[in-house]
Amino acid sequence: MTNKHSQSFFGQKTALIVQSNLKSEPFAYLTCIEKKADGSWEKFSQGEGKTIKISLEEIVMMLEVLRRKLPIWSTLHEYKGEKTQISLNWEEQKDQILWIKIGKYSKMMTISQIEIFKLLLEHLLKEKIKHGTSY
Repeated sequence: MTNKHSQSFFGQKTALIVQSNLKSEPFAYLTCIEKKADGSWEKFSQGEGKTIKISLEEIVMMLEVLRRKLPIWSTLHEYKGEKTQISLNWEEQKDQILWIKIGKYSKMMTISQIEIFKLLLEHLLKEKIKHGTSY
């Protein structure tokens, strides 16, 4: 078992990065970045892109969609006074495509990325409940 996790899901125009810095923290981070007109990617280390700190409750609701118990989940995420719309939904015509929207960023995931994302969130949730909610 490791203390940190980082997994990137790159597409043609948008990427989603899942990060957990400490298993003892009851939250994780989702970052979206886009490809710029010159072909380079935004750099979240330089303040580009959009990073949100997701709670255990938000992880649970994302998993409800990933496990197909809900067709869509949407929330208005608020952190330090900044509000960001988050949503996960299955594409209507193709049930093997998931859309994740964080603010202005939209990331399409295919079946292999969906499965890895789901397994990672399940792992993070278990790990953070065990280590991040105890004294």
